[in-house]
Amino acid sequence: WHFPSSMPSHHGYRSLEEHDQADVEAHLLDCRVPSERSNSATLEVAREEEATSPHSQWGRPHLLFLGSLFLFAMALIPRIPGFPRHSVQTGHMTDLWDEAIIQSQHKTQEKSSCGHYGCGQSGLRLGTCGCDDSCMADGSCCYDYQQLCKVSSAESSKDKGKVGRCATYGCSKAYRYDHSCQCVPSCKDFGDCCPDYTSHCGANQSRASERAPKKNEEPKVKAAFVPQAYVSAGSKKKHKAFAKDREASIQLMRWQAVRSCPPQFLDKTILAGKQIAKLSQISTAADCQKACTDHGTTCDGFVWEMSGTCVLSDLKNDLPMMVIQEGLIAGMPCCRPGVKHNESQVLRDCPENALDTDITTNAGLRDVPNVKSAYKCQEVCTKTAACGAFSWNPGAHRCSLKQLAPTETTKVMAKAGFVSGLPCGCRATPENALWPGSDVERFTMPLPRGQTTAKPGSLLCLALMVPYSYEAGLLVMQYRHHVGIFSCDEYQVYSSQAMVLAPGLETRKVLTSQKCEVGGEFKSALNLRIFASFWRQVVIDGQYLLYNWIVKADPDSVFFPQRLRPILKQHEAGSMSQSSPGVYFNNCKFGMHGPLEVFSVATVRALSSSFVGCYDFFQKLCKGDCQWGEDMWVDQCLKRSVQAKRVFNSDLLSEAHCDPSPGWQECKDPIRVAFHPFKTVTDHRICQQSAEMAAIAA
Repeated sequence: WHFPSSMPSHHGYRSLEEHDQADVEAHLLDCRVPSERSNSATLEVAREEEATSPHSQWGRPHLLFLGSLFLFAMALIPRIPGFPRHSVQTGHMTDLWDEAIIQSQHKTQEKSSCGHYGCGQSGLRLGTCGCDDSCMADGSCCYDYQQLCKVSSAESSKDKGKVGRCATYGCSKAYRYDHSCQCVPSCKDFGDCCPDYTSHCGANQSRASERAPKKNEEPKVKAAFVPQAYVSAGSKKKHKAFAKDREASIQLMRWQAVRSCPPQFLDKTILAGKQIAKLSQISTAADCQKACTDHGTTCDGFVWEMSGTCVLSDLKNDLPMMVIQEGLIAGMPCCRPGVKHNESQVLRDCPENALDTDITTNAGLRDVPNVKSAYKCQEVCTKTAACGAFSWNPGAHRCSLKQLAPTETTKVMAKAGFVSGLPCGCRATPENALWPGSDVERFTMPLPRGQTTAKPGSLLCLALMVPYSYEAGLLVMQYRHHVGIFSCDEYQVYSSQAMVLAPGLETRKVLTSQKCEVGGEFKSALNLRIFASFWRQVVIDGQYLLYNWIVKADPDSVFFPQRLRPILKQHEAGSMSQSSPGVYFNNCKFGMHGPLEVFSVATVRALSSSFVGCYDFFQKLCKGDCQWGEDMWVDQCLKRSVQAKRVFNSDLLSEAHCDPSPGWQECKDPIRVAFHPFKTVTDHRICQQSAEMAAIAA
């Protein structure tokens, strides 16, 4: 996934870096214009002189003939067997006599081309693509990279014998994530040994000698904008702005967590009541909901539009009549502290409890025995004035009441079966919210529960939606047409906001701002922590245990579950075994890509148990944060730590960042499981219908 910095992870806008690169390219093109004009003027003068020359009429045909003969001879010489062919060294050996390069020249005015810029220019990004090996990792290669650079590189590398060999890398004791294959003892376990590992290293290495790489062994990569290593004053400024924006989002979500906020309704407006305020520059519907809550008891409803306008209404005794209005989001205020309600109303305004979670505070209160449910425990805490939080132990039926100061932050830890929460009546403060405060809390998953026998081939399909983005419209369209994840056996949409997208379709909330930066080794979206929160909520919900297969699909993926089922049937035997780490699918030759991730239920169980272990492993391996995207992190965790069975299937995904076949955007492949990305409702529907027609024709 590739998203701009300082933006929610799924937005399709260009980053500031991309704008800068486009400006550089435009500047370079402008710099070529004067020379072109100069050459044109020189030619015009030459033509005038030639026209006035007495020999011009006789000399031109003879000169053209001789020149053509000379060019033909020069072109023929490199084709003579044994004659050395000239090449230019630009990182890769590229044959100058290459018809593909010649044919690509006319396209350079339309888009960036390796035929124009040359192969192997490390770090070169003129426009939005590159022509070096690193572009394969982040999916930013120019359209002709494979045709021009990889082919010639593979041919010359084959002659040299230096790519992907232990003879070149050397027999190492440390795993090198910058190498295409490995020369360490554990490569036998993971199946990524170089072809000459056994002959070159095998007899001299033992598994016990392997260790994490030292600092001086880490690959040297081109400096990039990353949150932990700023390279310019501009990047520091952007990071500060991003950090401020993300912190504001988190504070708003913490406020929502303790105020029992009702969901927001997409494409709705409120007709009844009287307008009491009209606010501008309100960035989200959540901010509008907070403004209504803080306005006082006179605000009973709000309507927010994408332009940033927030209308507050006093409904008085009217019912909140909502009608369809595209582009608007409507809702009711959250719980207001200090407002007197009867007991039944207080017990309705309760923060959501945290499942499989225990909490600790600075001071306990007392334990109450014989409490039969978590809801009863929350009621006991609510009726106890000094109680600020509680934890319920289902095995002992014990309700532990805890004190919690207004400025105190709870410490959250995963504990199977336990349920923790805050009292009802919006007594808690945003600082009290049950929010993971560290990576250890975020990456520690509850232990998987017991599993029931599911129907063979059953599918649970999931999506994570960025609120207030184009993704909402895509999901509503798919839901209404019963396609994509909504044609699976079961589905669930997750988001950082509780929203009713359509009748019967409500998002499940995850504790994340869904905002990330772009950076790291591969200049990709650093969305790992967003998806760690997503997977943590999936595991806590436990719904995945009822199905044999779990699929995570991006909202802008055109996904056909019926095409996936025959593929899964071949691996059904290993999908549910609790004694094995299960099966998952690699959908791209460059490694698993996030638009479509397919796991067996056994693999998700194993992943949940290994999440914090993989976090520790990669922290040591990379001497800190590896700064990978979620798809690469999960792929490496499952492959190197969980050791789940990794199955590559090229029919799973056609996408822009995985060297797609020509014409893939037309979606005419009758067996492809998913196409990505299609970010508008119109484009998504056209792709969906085109693929369906192709399947019928086949």
